[in-house]
Amino acid sequence: MAAYLTAHPLTPIQEQNGVRIRYFRKMDSPAVRDLYLVATGTGRKSYRTATQHPNYNPISLIAPLAGSPREVALKESLSGPLAYLVYALSLLGLAILALRPGRRTLGFVLALGVPGAFLRYRHKVDRGFMDYCHGVLRQDLADIAGHYGMEPVNGSRKESAPVGASAFWVAECTSRDGRGVEIVGCIGLGAIPHCGNKDGELRRMAVSPHCRRMGIASLLVQTLIDHAKANGVRTVLLSTTEYQRPAIRMYLKHGWVESHKEVVTAALGLYRLVIVHFRLDLLSS
Repeated sequence: MAAYLTAHPLTPIQEQNGVRIRYFRKMDSPAVRDLYLVATGTGRKSYRTATQHPNYNPISLIAPLAGSPREVALKESLSGPLAYLVYALSLLGLAILALRPGRRTLGFVLALGVPGAFLRYRHKVDRGFMDYCHGVLRQDLADIAGHYGMEPVNGSRKESAPVGASAFWVAECTSRDGRGVEIVGCIGLGAIPHCGNKDGELRRMAVSPHCRRMGIASLLVQTLIDHAKANGVRTVLLSTTEYQRPAIRMYLKHGWVESHKEVVTAALGLYRLVIVHFRLDLLSS
């Protein structure tokens, strides 16, 4: 059972197995942005350093970390209908080159041109994923305190607390070198204004790939649920892709139910991205 501590009268902290959940502070911004890039597999450089560089380009050749959503998406692009069609045409091209010398042009097109076009298409898919994740840094993660209503506590420059249903939390634990603490997780609850702030949306949940299977994601989600209930939020929505299967299993465990799926197709329907929408009704949970 998690214990609730209080480092400040208005700043509750949840602690379990050496991991502490606390409210976001403005000084956390660079670390949260870096964490988001690493967790999604779209970056390893400092956000501040990267964006201030005169030749900054969010589309880099950074290899995705194992298990990240980007890595899963790239792997699965090699086993879909489009990929199998490419493999078949490539083999056909090799067969033509070996058995029909008079049709070398067709053989080269199928054996080399088709795979080359597929690699360019796959790069385009990867670029879209990178564009989206880096675009998030210019949206709510550009001003976390302002977007999630985090205000200084009693004029403090360090402590902050939410002023309404919206909120943002970070998870921290002792750094790997043992010399301090580091942020290893984050999560946000955004109120939906047109619903009278009675509905909210789970956003930007990320956990460091170096701290998996420590219960951090579950602890963050439970903190969000407790806050939402305490602030009269009726329903918490969230959207994710089918590539994030461990996260989906955790959401289901905490009571979310699938509301609908949104299928985005490309390349004549041979490539499909499935976005899954969930809802958690707190009044009935």
